[in-house]
Amino acid sequence: MLSGMLDSIKIDFLLSCVQVTCFVPGRIRCYSSLILNNEKNAVLLENLFSRLEGVSEFKINTRTGSVLIVYKQCLLSSEPLMQKIVGSLEKRFMKVTHNEK
Repeated sequence: MLSGMLDSIKIDFLLSCVQVTCFVPGRIRCYSSLILNNEKNAVLLENLFSRLEGVSEFKINTRTGSVLIVYKQCLLSSEPLMQKIVGSLEKRFMKVTHNEK
């Protein structure tokens, strides 16, 4: 229980520090200053995402701050934390693309 709460807090903080540049159902690309040239944060993030059901690919580039998340949409309902992440990133992407028009 406590571990799940800590994961949720980490995710909330991460989500507040990302810029979503591509959102296609099943695939998200974003950038975060938290991992830019920061291997320690990249490893923490990778450890967190590696435990989430439905994530089929997770790549981090610390030189650019880029994160690629590939996930199975059909498994979102069975993983509440992943559902929260995807929902939040989609909202951020829609807000940015809406403001550009």
